[in-house]
Amino acid sequence: MNPPKKFKGKSVTFEQKQTLVLFIQEHPELHKGKFSPSFTSKHSKDLWTQISNELNSIVGATKDPSKWKKCWIDLKSNTKSKSAEIKKNCGKTGGGMNESEELDDLENQILAIIGEVCCSYSMKYYVPTSYT
Repeated sequence: MNPPKKFKGKSVTFEQKQTLVLFIQEHPELHKGKFSPSFTSKHSKDLWTQISNELNSIVGATKDPSKWKKCWIDLKSNTKSKSAEIKKNCGKTGGGMNESEELDDLENQILAIIGEVCCSYSMKYYVPTSYT
C-alpha cells in the first residue's frame, strides 16, 4: 500500500510573518520559552492560540497554534543561519560584505528579538611590525 500523499498548504504570507514578529516583540516571554510563576504553560498556550486566530484571519496560510509556533522556530533558525553565513563571509580572504546576501528588515527585527548569532568570527589579522 502506498502511504497517503501529503499536500502542501498555502504558504505563509509576508503580512503573516510581520504580524507574528510584531506579536513576539510585544510578548518577549514567548520566544524565551522559560516558564515562571508569572508566565505559565497555560499562559503560553493562550498566547499562541490568540496569535494563531489573528494570523489565520489574514489571507494566506491557516495553521493551528503548534504549527505557528513551528513557523516562528523556522523563521528564527533561517535568520540565524543567514546571519552566521554573512559573518562567515566577512572573515574570508578579501573581507567585506557579501553583496548578494543581506538581511532584510524582517530578518533584522527577528535578530533584534533573538540576539546576535553566537558564532561570530574574529576579524583579527596579523600585521608584521618590521620587514627584515
